[in-house]
Amino acid sequence: MRLLRLFILPLFVFILIACGGQDRKVSDEPLTDRQIKYGIGPIDSVKLGSIDAQMANRGERIFRSVCMKCHTLDQAVLGPPLRDVTNRRAPEFIMNVILNPQDNVMRHPELQKYHKIYNNYMTDQGLDSTAARAILEYLRREAP
Repeated sequence: MRLLRLFILPLFVFILIACGGQDRKVSDEPLTDRQIKYGIGPIDSVKLGSIDAQMANRGERIFRSVCMKCHTLDQAVLGPPLRDVTNRRAPEFIMNVILNPQDNVMRHPELQKYHKIYNNYMTDQGLDSTAARAILEYLRREAP
């Protein structure tokens, strides 16, 4: 029984910490035109060229390990399918949503529509801009 407590209690604490952060105060200021187009977050511009296969492969690994809990390319799961997202959204928007999902989902009108459909918030996965850029490259490669 004591051994069980040694594993259960730390696991419970870890889950509470990992799922925390969603109570952070979100601004109620109206979005700017730039935020509507590019999302809310640290990415101001993304330079795109031809698909970087190595970066896309890294992005696929990250997508499979982190994003596929809620997204696939072609079917709705806990969030929308993402195969054509690079055709619908600016690269900055995609990266800002990956890096700052809470503010984007709670404040951006397009993402609020998805929240109503899926009744779920995208959670912060703790990815950095390099990982977000790799995921973007993977999604670009997989776009129709």
